[in-house]
Amino acid sequence: MKKIKALLLFTLFCGALTVPSMGCADGVAQTKADYARSTRRAFRYDWQMSVDDFHLITYTHRPLRLSRYIID
Repeated sequence: MKKIKALLLFTLFCGALTVPSMGCADGVAQTKADYARSTRRAFRYDWQMSVDDFHLITYTHRPLRLSRYIID
């Protein structure tokens, strides 16, 4: 009985996390095209920010200053 309750709670928890991320594209506020456009934009922004995060972690966003001489 405890395993069934745990499984049921886990399933409900996963559903509570998954259903809002699917969105509602056929409602009054957004058309399907608007929903697709905003989803693509969110994925594009996430991708661009992940690239910026990678550069920040690896310090490739700054010029290297390994030389003691000033190079213009």
